[in-house]
Amino acid sequence: MCRLKWLERLRFRKRHPEKLVESHEFVEIDLNAEAEDPAPYHQAMRQALEELDEVCRRLLMVFYFEKKSMDEIAALLGYNQANTAKSKKNKCMDRMRDKAKAILSAFQNKEL
Repeated sequence: MCRLKWLERLRFRKRHPEKLVESHEFVEIDLNAEAEDPAPYHQAMRQALEELDEVCRRLLMVFYFEKKSMDEIAALLGYNQANTAKSKKNKCMDRMRDKAKAILSAFQNKEL
């Protein structure tokens, strides 16, 4: 019974996604602001995001913070297809992960 209710709820969410940002403008996030959580991995992710080029940073912020679909992102950023935007997002995430790992390992080596 619970399983069926949960599956029904998941299908409803897929048909009616929640919009977190109502306007079509980008949400400004101060990347230089101090993180509330001083955990090293949060700082590493913040620094890695800052070091990305503008296209990658914008794409990742629209996807993860504004929760836009790949079709919407493709139209917004001028890509021909959603698959192109998805491929670019994956490459950007790989770059960000690599940068964050390098930053975190440097931070951990500094502590030792």
